Amino acid sequence: MDMPSRVFDIAIIGGGVIGLTLARELGGRGAKVAVIDAGAAVPQATVAAAGMLAPSFETCAAFGGLAEPLYRLGARSLAMWR
Repeated sequence: MDMPSRVFDIAIIGGGVIGLTLARELGGRGAKVAVIDAGAAVPQATVAAAGMLAPSFETCAAFGGLAEPLYRLGARSLAMWR
């Protein structure tokens, strides 16, 4: 499929909460913004974490050697949250 040639100031990868918020803010400041999103084929990060700080649920064997450092980072972040 051929797409028309367009010029954008900024390309944002991901149309989740953060990507669309950035696009709206930057567009409101006059930037020409392109949001590139995989659609339903790849769920957004918003769906995966929903902003939770739950280190015991977000680390698993799939992270291999990063599981323990990732858990410590998550636990420290959770402890800092009021």
